[in-house]
Amino acid sequence: MSGSHHIYGKQGSIVRLSVPIHGNKPLKVGLLRHLIKMAELSEADF
Repeated sequence: MSGSHHIYGKQGSIVRLSVPIHGNKPLKVGLLRHLIKMAELSEADF
């Protein structure tokens, strides 16, 4: 298999995040920033 996705959500929120997992490859910066924004977090939370 070459990869998959992990699905995350917060209780009480309709937002679901689909995070691609492809071996040991890191997420691209733009995708990471998008996921942080969708999760209503700040970059400082990381």
